[in-house]
Amino acid sequence: MINENPEMIISIDPGRRKCGLVVIGRDLEILEKKVVTTAELCPVLCEYIEKYRPDRVLMGSGTHARKLVKEVKGVTGKIPVTLVDERNSTEKGKEKYLADHPAKGLLKLVPRGMRLPPEPYDDYAALVLVEQYLAENQTEAQKR
Repeated sequence: MINENPEMIISIDPGRRKCGLVVIGRDLEILEKKVVTTAELCPVLCEYIEKYRPDRVLMGSGTHARKLVKEVKGVTGKIPVTLVDERNSTEKGKEKYLADHPAKGLLKLVPRGMRLPPEPYDDYAALVLVEQYLAENQTEAQKR
């Protein structure tokens, strides 16, 4: 179990039309979690960088990342941008969203795997990227 984080991290799940953003503090607390249009990404990222002074920005390496990474690096300046393999992050993000928003009424009869979130959950996919990054780095640290 991951219980400490030496870095303040902003994570981005990039997409063609919308992006998920999450800010994680050193105590692993979620400080911000938001879905924005792709056009809003850089202005919101600037706001978060100014407000939280992150040590690192994570970005999923899949959908639309190649185009957005240049724009993101233009905003982050000297803050390192780390690409994270985002395979299955959308599905895991959906699972996290549904766990946080349990079904009510007759929807309880529908299996969770068949339910569709009523709103975008890209912010949950960005959270999955942080968890994956931290787990990989913890494994690397244990190997040393």
